[in-house]
Amino acid sequence: MKKILCIGLAGAGDMIQACQVIHHIQKKVGPENVELLCLARDETFEPIKLLFGDQMIIKQHELKEKWGEHYRLIYNPAILKQIKEDYSEIYVVCPDLLFRAREYSFDFNKYNCSPQTVVQTRLLTHKYQPENIIYCAFANTTTKGYNYSETKKLIELLACSLPDYKFYVPVLLKWNNEDIINCEKNAELKNLPSNILVDYDPTWERALSFMSQSCYCICLDSFPMHCSYQFGIPRLILDPRFNYNTAIPWLARWRNGMGLHDSIPVDADSLKIAQVAATNVTIPQTQLLPRNVVLNNIGIDWARELIFKY
Repeated sequence: MKKILCIGLAGAGDMIQACQVIHHIQKKVGPENVELLCLARDETFEPIKLLFGDQMIIKQHELKEKWGEHYRLIYNPAILKQIKEDYSEIYVVCPDLLFRAREYSFDFNKYNCSPQTVVQTRLLTHKYQPENIIYCAFANTTTKGYNYSETKKLIELLACSLPDYKFYVPVLLKWNNEDIINCEKNAELKNLPSNILVDYDPTWERALSFMSQSCYCICLDSFPMHCSYQFGIPRLILDPRFNYNTAIPWLARWRNGMGLHDSIPVDADSLKIAQVAATNVTIPQTQLLPRNVVLNNIGIDWARELIFKY
């Protein structure tokens, strides 16, 4: 029996969606009959392998992201011609494609699922063991316009709001040989409250271990945003495009599942961001509300508003 090949493109969101697709294929044909071909560079491939390698066969193409650049493998049949003979089915998966990849479109009806169930699938909940740790992934990005400018102020506010919690702040100084935006400021995160752990350039194993133990995650639109959803961690996404989230193409691709529910504007006041996080943590029932609703109702009596019965 020939195997089924699922090709995930370069980004973390691309690769995780490919893993979600494979999960649904496996339920019908078994894990030994499906492979994931990763076109991501090493920085993305390594954590994907760590997170999902025990659930599926994951390989990295030798040309990495260059093989799938500009979707050439979809509209140029010659690229996939050689490997097509080795597989019974090939699917190319990427949120930007919306499950439309010409002859390589995922046949979700065949595998008893839908676009909605695929993007809502969580694959790492069995690894989630929450403690009093809050994962703060807002110090890092290489994408202009996606950065948060008040890292130190926000983590200090958070630490004071929730003194019984540890705040884990992973700080990368470079990514894919590019400087991280605000890397000079991040290098000066000193003289902080004792319940803040700033971890410079941690290994993936270490950072992901902390994530799996975190009861809450505050993040930018980045790898931790996608990853924390897979663990089932309640999130607060500081979203640089929140005011554009009514744009239909953006919503369908990148704010499906719980993305819009978990988002507030990245330029929200830092004190209010800390208050939203503290409210979600101390009154977990508020996690059932869109984060922007909590943001716009800071200070209200939540027990009364939510009509607590007991």
